[in-house]
Amino acid sequence: MRTYQKFNYFCQIMNNSKIKISILLLGLSTLGLAQETTTSVQKDSIGALKGKTFGEKLSHSSSGDSLESIHKALNTKSSSTTVALEGEVTQVCENRGCWIVIKTPKNEKFLVEMKDYGFFVPKGIEGKRVVLEGIAQEKEAKKQTDSKSKSKEIRIIASGIKVLD
Repeated sequence: MRTYQKFNYFCQIMNNSKIKISILLLGLSTLGLAQETTTSVQKDSIGALKGKTFGEKLSHSSSGDSLESIHKALNTKSSSTTVALEGEVTQVCENRGCWIVIKTPKNEKFLVEMKDYGFFVPKGIEGKRVVLEGIAQEKEAKKQTDSKSKSKEIRIIASGIKVLD
């Protein structure tokens, strides 16, 4: 008899529409939070697979620009030039993957930012070899020890990045 009474009481509670809506919303919010966690884990672990492209599709299959050729182009042209680079990713933005540092085979390092923050790379891309296309710009270095001397550094604004291995 007690089981029947408990069931009857439960049915009376469920007839209240406010409780039905509360239970439904609680269930949906729990499902939504579980999905978000799964998605963020997948982005980090799967995102840096060989052949994966971030941003725009690359137009060149190989790259060969060096620091010297970029400097030469920047000195003869305007303040920016189109480049293609290949190298190993040595650092990645820990927050969103909005910038990387790559080291070319000639041990030249470049800070690479994503064009208009239109795409990001996964944190798992660190240590991978990539090829990228973008625009090289000469900018004043952020860290300057002497305010009289203005050192410049080359930054790359990448339009596309492809993981090679």
